[in-house]
Amino acid sequence: MNPTEQKTISAQDALDLLNDAWAYYTPAETAPAADKAEELFEYADAA
Repeated sequence: MNPTEQKTISAQDALDLLNDAWAYYTPAETAPAADKAEELFEYADAA
């Protein structure tokens, strides 16, 4: 099969492949939400 050749698969097969790919997904680490809550309260106290 030529790498540039289009291959079609069924919708169910595509969903199965996507589901398998998500099994390896790990979200990036984010800062705790508590930091943002403190910042909002700082503005409330300033008024």
